[in-house]
Amino acid sequence: MRKLYTVRGLRIGRKLMADTPIEMNSLAGKKALSLVREADYAHAGDSEAIDMVFKKLPRDPSAKVLDVGSGLGATADYIRQQGWGEVTGIDRSHPSVIYANEHYKRCNFIHTDVVDSSLVLKERFDLLVSFNAFYAFDDQAAALQTLSHVASHESKFAIFDYVDRGGYASNPIMENGKPFLPNPLRLDKIERLLAENGWRLFTIEPLHPHFADWYGKLVERTKDAEEAIKESTPEGFYEHMLSLYTQLHDAIADNRLGGAIVRAVHGKAQL
Repeated sequence: MRKLYTVRGLRIGRKLMADTPIEMNSLAGKKALSLVREADYAHAGDSEAIDMVFKKLPRDPSAKVLDVGSGLGATADYIRQQGWGEVTGIDRSHPSVIYANEHYKRCNFIHTDVVDSSLVLKERFDLLVSFNAFYAFDDQAAALQTLSHVASHESKFAIFDYVDRGGYASNPIMENGKPFLPNPLRLDKIERLLAENGWRLFTIEPLHPHFADWYGKLVERTKDAEEAIKESTPEGFYEHMLSLYTQLHDAIADNRLGGAIVRAVHGKAQL
């Protein structure tokens, strides 16, 4: 029988221990999001966003794809199902990796911090993608350097993430005393950041209106799923989740935050 821990009625998979703080970037938070998204996605736009990132890429089931910050695994599995390649996911959340390997067995998920990934990954990748994960990297320069070491010389890298459009850094959304989005992209600095760490900027595709639409819908879906969320999470989780995503939508509507796809190529690639 699977062991369950009791925490004020938490019903998502393995129970969290009683002193675990309420955080959206946790297994419980990601599972709560999956109740209002179309699958086990923790990034904006669900499958629509994945299609946007891959729309100009050829389908090659033999290509080696690395999903950086793979979360619960649904993004990697969607990429595989659509024929874009064989997918490996990495994530620093061990519970998320366990969940992904249990539920999406045709992909491979590895527990590692991105800056340590070159120590555990044994192959080079033709395509690297990151969906709403880059903002959470403590050292983005080190992450890019490390990823350049596991990329083939012709590799492409697509970063789908939040953008600080101005004014966000001085007034960030807070969660448990820390910024909810610690390091959103700065589009005026991304070219240099990439160039100094093994990559060359190819294109930037702003998605600000899409992010506004996606998060407006997410807030409404969260309200619609109130009963289901409350039944499957600790006391206060629903209110915490609704507050954060309402603030996030408001920051996007106020033009402090947005989103973009940043596409880059390996520094040794031929353009």
